[in-house]
Amino acid sequence: MAKRKSTSNSKPKNRKKQNQAVATAEAEQSSDYRQKGIHFFKEGKLSLAEQCLRRAVAVAPQDARSWNALGVIAGQKGSTDEAIQHYHRCLELDDANTEAMNNLGVIFREIGELAEAERWIQKAVQLRPEFTAAHISMGNVQQEQGELGQALSSFRRARDLSPSHAIVHNNLGLVLRRLGDFAGAEESFRTALKLNATFPQAYTNLGNVLRDTGRTSEAMEAHKRAIELSPNLSVSYTNLGIVLSDLGHLDEAVRLHCKTLELNPKDHLAACRLGVVLHRQKQLPLAKAQFQRALDTNARSLERCDDRIGRCVVDRG
Repeated sequence: MAKRKSTSNSKPKNRKKQNQAVATAEAEQSSDYRQKGIHFFKEGKLSLAEQCLRRAVAVAPQDARSWNALGVIAGQKGSTDEAIQHYHRCLELDDANTEAMNNLGVIFREIGELAEAERWIQKAVQLRPEFTAAHISMGNVQQEQGELGQALSSFRRARDLSPSHAIVHNNLGLVLRRLGDFAGAEESFRTALKLNATFPQAYTNLGNVLRDTGRTSEAMEAHKRAIELSPNLSVSYTNLGIVLSDLGHLDEAVRLHCKTLELNPKDHLAACRLGVVLHRQKQLPLAKAQFQRALDTNARSLERCDDRIGRCVVDRG
C-alpha cells in the first residue's frame, strides 16, 4: 500500500501565506482610503477626509500614517485632545514618525504648553535634521519663549534647507523685526512675496515694517492687499487700523478694530487698540469697556499697548 504524504507542514505554510495575503490586501485598502482622505483634506472637505481616514484605520488599525492624518484633521477642527490622542497612537505604532512628533509640538504650542512643544519638536529634529517643517516649528516656539537668537538660528537653518519656502522667509522677517533689523525684515517679507504673491500674512507683516520705517502710505497699501487676499485674516484689520490711527482717521480705525473683534472676539490686543483710539476720541466709558475686555481676556495685554492711559482708565473704576 502506498504511503500518504504528510500535510502537517504544508498547512501552517498555507495559513501563513493566507495571512500575508490578507495583510497585504488590508494595507492596500487602507492606503487607498488614506490617499482619498488626504485628497479631500487638501480640498478643504474635512468631513469626507475624516470618513476616509477612519475607514483606513478600521481596515488596518496599525496604519500609523492614517492616525497621524486623523490628528491633523482633529487639530483643524479645534479638537485638541482628540488630535493629541491620534498623534500618540501614531507614535505607539511608529516611534520614529517625525511628522507626528512635529505635529504634537505644533498642537502644544497652540495651547500654550511651550516646553512640551519644544520637547516633541526637538525629538523630530534630532531624528531628522533635514526636516524643514520641524525647524520652522522650533523657531516659532523659541520666538514665543523670547529666545530670539535661537529662533533666528532655527529659521535660518530652515531657509538653508528650503530657500524657496515662503513661510520660512516670512517667519525669519518676524524675528528680524523684533530684533530691530527693519531692513533685513523687509527683505525677508519681500522675498516671501516673490515666492508666493498671494501670501496675506507676508503682506500685513511687510506693512508693519513699512510703518516702522515711516512709510505710512506703503504700509496702508500692504495691509489693504492682505485684506483683499484674505478677508477673514483678523490681524490685517488691526494693523490697517493702527496705520489709519497714525494718520488721524480715528473713525475708520475704530471700524477696523471692531471688525477684528468681530472675526476674533478673544483678540485682547485688538480690544486694547480699540480702547486707545476711543480714548483719543474722548469716549471714555467705551474706552474703559474695551480696556476691561482686554484685561479679562489677558491680564498682561495692557502692558503691550502703546498708550498706558488705558490702565489708568480701568484703575479709576
